[in-house]
Amino acid sequence: MRMRIGSVVEIKKYDAVPGVVGEYAEIVDLQMQEFEKYRVYPIFAKILFGEQKGKIYGFQYDEVAEPALGCWEEKMPCWEMLRCPEAIRNECPAFRYRSLLCWEIEGTYSKLYDYGAKGDSIDICQGCRVYKRWSHGESIQIKLFGKGLNAPRYSSVKGSPSLRASSYPSQ
Repeated sequence: MRMRIGSVVEIKKYDAVPGVVGEYAEIVDLQMQEFEKYRVYPIFAKILFGEQKGKIYGFQYDEVAEPALGCWEEKMPCWEMLRCPEAIRNECPAFRYRSLLCWEIEGTYSKLYDYGAKGDSIDICQGCRVYKRWSHGESIQIKLFGKGLNAPRYSSVKGSPSLRASSYPSQ
């Protein structure tokens, strides 16, 4: 894995704060020097989700890994197809719960934007280019509930042309 500032990693182990294991973090700095006498944390990453969200911790290389794409393996994920801005992508449950496809998750950004506070309507998915490309005609069934975005929190950005779902470029 080629780590660089801005890359997202998954925390594999971290004895100092076990609650961050399994969370995703964005690399904010890389330490290039090594010291024999001191324990140096070569990777500094900001936690993206959970109780520790926003906090920055130092990690060893063996404590982090590039997150698996789960069911998106060998597919272009929805956040790339829709060119989601980083702020939305990092908060969206489709990015966090990669073991499920976006149309199987309640409260993704696209569902909230078009269908209200709960984000459980699948109407938008049936016309979405991501679903059309990767679903192979399978019926839509939401499998993950209660982990979606908080719609009122995003009400101020929904009107912004740079963040509206309808402003994403077509492919």
